[in-house]
Amino acid sequence: MIAVLGVMAVTAIIAVTVTTSTVNALGTTSATRASGQARAAAEAGIDTARVNVQSASCASTGVSLSDPGFDYTLFRSDDSHPTATDWDVGCPDATTKYVRVLSNGQAQSRGVAGHDSGDDVQLEAIYAWISNTVPTPSLQPAVFAYQMEGALKNFELTSSSGSIKSDLLIKKGNVLCSNGARIEGDVILGEGYASLDRCVVKGSLHVSGYVIAHHADTVIDGNMTVNGIGVASGANVVALTSGAVVKGNVYAGGNVFVDEKQVQQDVTVAGTSSSVLKVGKKGIISGRAISSGSITAESGGKITGAQSPNTGGLAAVPLPQLPNWTDIDMGYPANTYVGYVTIPWVGDCSVGSSHAFWEGLPVASTLYPNLIVDARACGENGLKITSSSKPIAINGNVAFFAYSYDLDSATVTSATPDLRYLWFNVPDEIHDAQPSCKYPGTITRMNTEFDTASNIAAMVYTPCKIKVDRDNWRGHIYGGTIEFKEQAQMTYVQVGLPGYDLKTGTPLPPPQPPVLGSLVSMRELG
Repeated sequence: MIAVLGVMAVTAIIAVTVTTSTVNALGTTSATRASGQARAAAEAGIDTARVNVQSASCASTGVSLSDPGFDYTLFRSDDSHPTATDWDVGCPDATTKYVRVLSNGQAQSRGVAGHDSGDDVQLEAIYAWISNTVPTPSLQPAVFAYQMEGALKNFELTSSSGSIKSDLLIKKGNVLCSNGARIEGDVILGEGYASLDRCVVKGSLHVSGYVIAHHADTVIDGNMTVNGIGVASGANVVALTSGAVVKGNVYAGGNVFVDEKQVQQDVTVAGTSSSVLKVGKKGIISGRAISSGSITAESGGKITGAQSPNTGGLAAVPLPQLPNWTDIDMGYPANTYVGYVTIPWVGDCSVGSSHAFWEGLPVASTLYPNLIVDARACGENGLKITSSSKPIAINGNVAFFAYSYDLDSATVTSATPDLRYLWFNVPDEIHDAQPSCKYPGTITRMNTEFDTASNIAAMVYTPCKIKVDRDNWRGHIYGGTIEFKEQAQMTYVQVGLPGYDLKTGTPLPPPQPPVLGSLVSMRELG
């Protein structure tokens, strides 16, 4: 009996040992299988994220809908050497340099017998992010007027950067610049004349017609180039009097008269053999005097450089080079406002003391960092931002489209230190390289109390008329007809229209999609 019990005990011990060993082996096997499945699932999450991050509908998170399951989160960093604190959740943007994927994989068959360490695996993968866009340097004109009306009295056109000129380009019309006006760039006039009286042009002046410049406070820092188109035979193409200064060269297609005026470099008259370069009794040419016809100097007049009268073969004065009008509709050209989301204007078209849509733009621009607001349904009267409208701080770039604007009084800022872009566009719906105003007679008014902060760059584009009567506009103005009221001031900040070079009137190459670069690191997290 004792022997039988002993045999039974030994058998039981063996059975327990075998069972324990079998269970442990099964647990280890299941854990190994679970770990493999979870890791494969996490890797599938990374592969899915790689596809997602390069799609137009990129989402910062993703979840598998089938087993083995995974979920992932995308992070971005604009730091060249990102640390743990340099990552933000989200899809890559224009400044992103690296993309990080955090992928969690779950096993389809979980570990048994307490062997659950391999049920979930978290992998981190970091990739380089390549924007794949070669910047195209293109300085847009600060002001482009197809037609200029009125005079520039005490007008100031400055630049936000000393390295960027604030150019004034006028297709048709005259430049009447007086009363202490100042333009910190070139002035190019395609059809018309210029009259300068106490006017400073920090760049060059190129005029198709004629130029009259007088008063000691008139200064042209660059060259003066004047064609003389439409000037009567024997009349002056350039008349410089009363102490003003041209610091560069003067090129003229006809008679030049320098009296009580100093030209600090050369004067060239490239007209006919009957053209005259005349220096009055108080005139000074500090460089050479060159003429296709005669050169005369009254007593007291000075020409310090060599004189070359009756010179044949002089190059004709080039015509002013101005771009054609750029037609911009909501969907024309195709690469304008690529990546922008369009929403309709809602509510009254006149923004008063309480306006839900206007006051909701900060939230909308957070949801859609590149936003188009379609207000064409407001019709001929367009949008009016009144004196009682509330200040807003936008979180993205916003482009309005309406048929006119009355920017009476408002304050728009960026909610962050980042520079934001703001457009007030009137669509040109006839694509013929000429301004085509759908509602002739409508005027976009930029009044004295519409302020754009230093972190906002704003632009008005309209084929109709713009009337500017304000002193704190930062950005561009591009209009079919422009009239600056007395003492109007603006600061040029690069804005432009996406996809277009406004200085040449030509489309830019369409943007290329960014590229996910090489794998920088891959690791399993605890």
